[in-house]
Amino acid sequence: MRSFPQFTHSFASFQCFRPGFPYTVLEHLRRNCGLLPRHATADICCGTGAFSQLLAANGYRVIGVEANDTLRAIAEKRVGRYGSFQTLKGSAERTRLADQSVDFVSIAHRFDQLSIEHARAEFQRILRPAGSVLLLLNAPKLEGSDFMTALQLLYGRFRCDRGNSGRASCFQSSTERLLQSTDYSIAAFDNTQRLSFEQFRGLLLSESIFPEPQHERFFDLLDAIDELYARFESDNTIALELETTVVHKQLEAPQSRTRATRVRAPRLRDDDFSSTTMAPIFPREDGEKQAA
Repeated sequence: MRSFPQFTHSFASFQCFRPGFPYTVLEHLRRNCGLLPRHATADICCGTGAFSQLLAANGYRVIGVEANDTLRAIAEKRVGRYGSFQTLKGSAERTRLADQSVDFVSIAHRFDQLSIEHARAEFQRILRPAGSVLLLLNAPKLEGSDFMTALQLLYGRFRCDRGNSGRASCFQSSTERLLQSTDYSIAAFDNTQRLSFEQFRGLLLSESIFPEPQHERFFDLLDAIDELYARFESDNTIALELETTVVHKQLEAPQSRTRATRVRAPRLRDDDFSSTTMAPIFPREDGEKQAA
């Protein structure tokens, strides 16, 4: 029986291969969504920090909220060199951020992991008045090159049914339920990424719909990935054609919130919160006024 030690760890190890986001997304947020340099964004379920990196690398303040210790550590290593980035151990339903402490809430992928009602209530709590929600998705183009067609066939061949109805349909359903509306702005951007073999294989192995290392079909999946790359690679890279979708909407506050309120956040341990020299965005336990 084939055995490779490098495939005995969890799929969290492959999340660093998830595709990033093009600069055109940031331009769109500036021009059409009201993103300003002074704004703070809570990147919910930030994973390894793909979207956080786009913002932080351009000087925007980002708080990466992530419950998984492995993913959060990767995000800190990947994005931590930017002085405008910090991480917090938390979830979409319990971010551990203060009331009305951020201007934007973003979430990229991982929509199937949300408890929609609880997440929406949490977003309403942490957003400042007129704050906005950003939902982002990278998905393969349905109509593309011969390689993209072959890749779609590979997805169909090895997909494991784990209750996920599909990336696009899950995104639309989660969007409408989370925002409680179909009245939101939506934009799409080309996002072609040239990947080495290691990056390509790592990206596919990061997909939760594929067999895991202990599955009997896992090594068949590895062979299929190898064959697909060998068939279509050029100059030791392969062009993955993606489309990035960005949904934006101001999230209305609950009717009961008629004025700004402040509550004390749970006391955080040093290992809960990792930051640079930035001002904290959670309330101080001594009740003093926090930095803006």
